[in-house]
Amino acid sequence: QEYLTGEPMKFKSVCKFKIVCEELQTVMVPLPDCASGEWGPAKATRLFGLVPVTHEDALVFAHSNNLDITFRMTRPLTDFMATLHKNGTEEKKLSKYVSHRIQGDFVTLTVVFPEEGQYGMDIYTREVSTSNGNGTVDHDSEKHLLTHCCKYLINFSNSASRRS
Repeated sequence: QEYLTGEPMKFKSVCKFKIVCEELQTVMVPLPDCASGEWGPAKATRLFGLVPVTHEDALVFAHSNNLDITFRMTRPLTDFMATLHKNGTEEKKLSKYVSHRIQGDFVTLTVVFPEEGQYGMDIYTREVSTSNGNGTVDHDSEKHLLTHCCKYLINFSNSASRRS
């Protein structure tokens, strides 16, 4: 039930694995420091009725420094916010590179990458406050908090810069 409503969950470990790796075939880097939980838009659809229009997978490969990720809203949402994360870069410095716009039932998050690399993008939103039936607005404090709805792992490599 907690998982379905997006409430914080308590986990109990049922097993552990130790992986011994003698050598790597590629350079491995830690994932960007995003909010905990699953990657991809499934949580956004499940909790908020946000249906991905452009990016259904958790992993996104961007080849130009502009990326648009669009969702269709199946119910009224407001106050979208997205945060970018990149290893070795302060989150505050990345805040100016992500924005959003709402057109009808569609919300588009736009990222303008400052440099090549691997980014994590957390997306937050909340439902629009509704009338409780007797003419007053529901001021339940929980409804006014932004809730994490999904995250993407984005690999940006500007293929045009390699041709020059």
